[in-house]
Amino acid sequence: MKTRFLPEPELQFGNDGKHIDIRFGLMQYGPLIQNDELRKEILIGIVGTNKTIEAVIHWFAVIQGGIEGKQSNKSNRNCSGAGFRDQ
Repeated sequence: MKTRFLPEPELQFGNDGKHIDIRFGLMQYGPLIQNDELRKEILIGIVGTNKTIEAVIHWFAVIQGGIEGKQSNKSNRNCSGAGFRDQ
């Protein structure tokens, strides 16, 4: 059996940014916006029990204002998240 290493592809982000890590790329360059239109709504579906659906809805409420990153020497692994608020 032969194996070979396939390098991670660079992902595209806003402002012509490219990076292999989605978290770092989003925080550094922002989202890639097609046709200069910022999407204001994302439709999702949740499948689960009442308990798990309520937990997901609660989690969305918690992260709406953003998530503070952890202090680390690996900044691309523990960066902050912007959340869902209007910019």
